This record gives sequence, C-alpha cells and structure tokens, in this order.
Amino acid sequence: MQRFDFVFSYWLFAWYVVYMLGFVPFNPLPFLIVGGAVNFIQLISGNIKNPKTFLLINLFIKILPIASLVGTQVKQVDIKAGFVYLFAYLMWMYVNNESWLKARTPMTDFISDLTRTF
Repeated sequence: MQRFDFVFSYWLFAWYVVYMLGFVPFNPLPFLIVGGAVNFIQLISGNIKNPKTFLLINLFIKILPIASLVGTQVKQVDIKAGFVYLFAYLMWMYVNNESWLKARTPMTDFISDLTRTF
C-alpha cells in the first residue's frame, strides 16, 4: 500500500478543509472538479476493485466538498494557486523518490486494502 501522503486526492481534501476553515483564501473548486472527473473515469474504466467503497470515500472527499463550493467565486488566482499546490505535490513525490505516474493508483490500493480488513 502506498503512503497516505502520496495520494493527491487527500491533498485536495486537505486544501478544501483549510479553505473552509479560512486559513487560505484560494478556492479549490476547479481542482476538486478535475479530481472528481478523474475518479469518475477510474470508476467507469472498471479498474476499481470495490466500486461501492470507492464511491463512499469519494462522496466525502470530492462530491460533498464540490457541492458545498458550488456557487462560490473562482478567480484566476485560485487556478494559479492550484497549480502551485500541484507543483508542491509533485516535488514532494520527487523528494520521496516516488513516481508521479503512480500517483493515480494509491487510492485504488488503499480502498482495496481497507475492504480486506472488514
């Protein structure tokens, strides 16, 4: 199983939490939407071993955050901040000698391992 901090979806959720708490002014909505779209593609591609658990987790880390941000204003600075955030994530992966190409698979591995414990 991959380390928790190698999953970009969790980084996006953390950004959402600190935004909602007022610690950062940059709206994560566009990046949550893109992340949700990527997760949807993963789901329909059939590569998800446990779709129900996958959907449940994504309900809390993507769908509900997106729903709570619908109607909020997204500025160009939010997009720029998102790319800086993505760059920081990629640098974190590089510093930890982890391939960014594998960045899309840890969520699947995590869900698979989680469902085996129940």
